[in-house]
Amino acid sequence: MKKLRISARLRAQLGHLSLFPIRKVVAEYTLKDALADAKASINVALLTFPMGMAFALMAGLPIQTGLVGCAVAALIGPLFSGTSFLAFGPSNATAVMLLSALTTAGAATVEARLALLPTIVFLVGIFLILAAITRVANFVQYISRTVVTGYITAAAVLIMVNQLPNLLGVSLHGSDSTFYAILFETVSRWREINPSAVVLAAVTLGAYALVRRFLPKFPDMALALVAACVVNWVAGLVLGDAVSVATLTDFGLSGLSFELPNLSLRALNSAFSAAMAIAILAMIEGSSIGKSVAARAGARFDSNQELFGLGMANLACGFAGGMQASGSLTRSALTFTSGASTAFSGIFSGVILLAALLGTGNVMHLIPSPALAALVMFAGTRLINMKTIRLVTAATRGDRAVFLLTLACGLLAPLDVAIYFGVGLSIILFLRKTSTPEIVEYAYNESGELAEKVGAHGSRDPEVSIVHIDGNLYFGSAEIFQEHLRRMLADPDLRVLILKFRNAHHLDATSAMLLEELVRSARPAGRSIIICEVRPEVYRVFRAAGLVPVIGRENIFMDTPENLPLSSARAIRHAYKILGGREARVSIFAKPKKSAATSG
Repeated sequence: MKKLRISARLRAQLGHLSLFPIRKVVAEYTLKDALADAKASINVALLTFPMGMAFALMAGLPIQTGLVGCAVAALIGPLFSGTSFLAFGPSNATAVMLLSALTTAGAATVEARLALLPTIVFLVGIFLILAAITRVANFVQYISRTVVTGYITAAAVLIMVNQLPNLLGVSLHGSDSTFYAILFETVSRWREINPSAVVLAAVTLGAYALVRRFLPKFPDMALALVAACVVNWVAGLVLGDAVSVATLTDFGLSGLSFELPNLSLRALNSAFSAAMAIAILAMIEGSSIGKSVAARAGARFDSNQELFGLGMANLACGFAGGMQASGSLTRSALTFTSGASTAFSGIFSGVILLAALLGTGNVMHLIPSPALAALVMFAGTRLINMKTIRLVTAATRGDRAVFLLTLACGLLAPLDVAIYFGVGLSIILFLRKTSTPEIVEYAYNESGELAEKVGAHGSRDPEVSIVHIDGNLYFGSAEIFQEHLRRMLADPDLRVLILKFRNAHHLDATSAMLLEELVRSARPAGRSIIICEVRPEVYRVFRAAGLVPVIGRENIFMDTPENLPLSSARAIRHAYKILGGREARVSIFAKPKKSAATSG
């Protein structure tokens, strides 16, 4: 009886997850789906192969660990996620965090790193699976985008600094992998710079730029790397050892390892903190990337199911000797734009990568290290989003302080410390300003009175909706606010949405970004957003974050304390102007007020 109770409790806990969702995909799979998935998988695999090598270099590991991580994660993840929204595999940010974690754990040599890697990746998988089971993905919204921006910016700077010695052809002898240590030692060895390495790096970036400019549909990193290999080979034939540069090391099947993770207390203690930080970052990356791609596809994104697939992918990578898996923005976007139909696009991509891994290990010596380092550094620069940085540093003083503190922590301390520091700041901010905007729909009933709409009663879908925002509108509640408004904007009859901001407080960078996304997504669908009762402090955030030109100054109406209804009246008049003066149904959304009888 006790076993039955435990089994029932377990089934109830796992009820929100599908343990093998690929079965449903198989049951509905068609030849048309297969052709679309095959096309997308080829495009993604061509992009992923050079990136896999780059990720391994970022983490200070042999290149085959990055390739194995890409191939195994692409094969296993979709079996348990069931969708094509998230491309599984190593990412820039988690690769740099892994380097920091391995160094902090004292793994200074390649052998020591390879010994600890399976344990870290295995624990990442366990943490992600537990997070999916306990629905922790639902709480990712409480980590502000300001923290993530600061962390990703620090990771990008570390990526570039870590690859600078390879690009310059300089060998470092120190074991410290912090930003200032690497930069100081590299600069101190400026006499050892190899001009041939610098020239080849410049040629690689030039080829990359030409491919992106004239062949935008082709795999830019792969073609740039091929061009660098050809230039290096020709230069070697013509000039001999005078232009010698370092190259990658070949590997065979013996270089691929399938080892059980070391689960001794000492190994677990060394890996625990790093694995937890990588899991948190993978959760944040996967959730934000997957939601973005799913929104473009007009589909629902199940964060916990995708997290389950990500956890299973990491477990497999842990046993296969590959790097940790996260979500990749570049590869996920390419999967979508290439027309992928189902989760099989990722599986096909994994098969292609595995075949390439097994067939190209003996030609790695043709790839010059400075060329790959140049591509890695350029990939790092693409992580630095100057528009987002300007927004988070200009929106509020609190956002600016959080960004700068997280960035400084990421540069001066190990990256796992930085992610914990950022999450701690998010929690502190959340506790200080906890609030959720309450929105209830009101409509005119059959008697012509304004009353709360219940069930199917009330007016039909309105053409004009007026929404009272009541509460704190910051990163902890912004996603809930956005979801409410997104459902309203999905109404096919809606033409104008009026937001009343008089009682909206603590607007920050996260809510400003979400508001910008709503305005930009509403416009192509023929919907207009008007904001009225805007207080001066809210308008300052709008202006600092660059929202005024996005919303349109004509669609913003300042609050009028001396005449409270005036701002709303002007907004409604503007709404009718947008509608061309024709009659419109109106629905009002507001936080319900207590009646005199119940207010005491």
